[in-house]
Amino acid sequence: MIGTITVDGVDIPLFRTKIADKPNLTIRLYEYENPHQANKDETDDDNEATEADDKAPKISKVTDFEVQKDILTTKSPVFSSMLGSHWREAGENTVELHEDTFISTTALEIWFRVFHDKINQDEHCKGVTRAQLWHLCEAAVKYGFRRADLKDWFGSWFDQVEGSELSEQIARELLYPCFASGNIHAFARVTKYLAYNATGYITEVNPTPFRGLHLPSRCLQRLNYAKSGLRTSLHRKLWTPFNVIFKRASCGCKETAIYNFQKRLTDERIWPLEETLRKDSMETVLHRLQGTDCRRPIWDRNCKGPGRCGSWHWELDLHQAANDMWSKFDGLCLDCMDHSKPKTGDTDEDYWRHQEFDDEDGFYCSGFRHGRTSWFHSYMGRKSFKKARDAWENRV
Repeated sequence: MIGTITVDGVDIPLFRTKIADKPNLTIRLYEYENPHQANKDETDDDNEATEADDKAPKISKVTDFEVQKDILTTKSPVFSSMLGSHWREAGENTVELHEDTFISTTALEIWFRVFHDKINQDEHCKGVTRAQLWHLCEAAVKYGFRRADLKDWFGSWFDQVEGSELSEQIARELLYPCFASGNIHAFARVTKYLAYNATGYITEVNPTPFRGLHLPSRCLQRLNYAKSGLRTSLHRKLWTPFNVIFKRASCGCKETAIYNFQKRLTDERIWPLEETLRKDSMETVLHRLQGTDCRRPIWDRNCKGPGRCGSWHWELDLHQAANDMWSKFDGLCLDCMDHSKPKTGDTDEDYWRHQEFDDEDGFYCSGFRHGRTSWFHSYMGRKSFKKARDAWENRV
């Protein structure tokens, strides 16, 4: 704090943050105690105005950001217009932001530092909350900032602050910021985490009142589709061993072995899978699968002869199924999502362009390696593009 500034007879703390080495413009931001109510419309009626003043939020602090005018106008079309020749602010050295009190001081400081290449990835990540990320996104919308400019900083924030401490609630709050920042690794990790750890239908959480910020609805649909796909894949893997008995076993204990196998899965709270996954996550089920007691055989120890149940290594099948499932889905890929968006207006052309992006040996998108399942679920084509969509989904 460098001093105070008097506003309506009240002394308010004044802070100064130097961003540019040689600043020639000051952005003065007024921050309110309740910033989400700072933009109430004024009334001409004296009585109503008095009542509104009583309920008006109080200014908590004022911050002056010292920046380079030419850099700011280059990075923001809004500031470019505001500081142009036809606006009052054009000839002033200080621009006051009263109307944007719902955007936090921290958010604007990070943007200004990124623009001036004055961001310290360690220092300026600490203390930034998940809600502040949404403020950063709202500032981008309001001032026309390129969200891609924030990608590197956001990647550092994600790795340092939240990357190793995800929970379902945290991941749901991070869905939109990861998507908006364009950070392919963070978005993949959050979407994979939710597919394996969320229970019920996956939704995003917005910790701010900025209702205009949210994922495209198609994105959540595909993420929940991926979650359902994991259940289907695991179900298929757990049923596959039965084919060994159905097709090869000729011993007298084969029926008992099948019963014992399903009873063992039921005792471990894995079976029936549809019922279990309504209340437990895929990760929980896979941990149970890996911890299944395999010391007790499920067949008759005296079973002899060709095609006997004793030749079925069921414990290996269970552990292999769990290991395969951990790597089944790598998360949604922002690059694949972008490739599959309608671009040409020709549904067939859009489809074939995305087919050229297919690689059966895996994908390496902007440093993110993933499999075909992520590619498949990252299809963002519109539902109305039925012909192309049906052809796409028949490939996997």
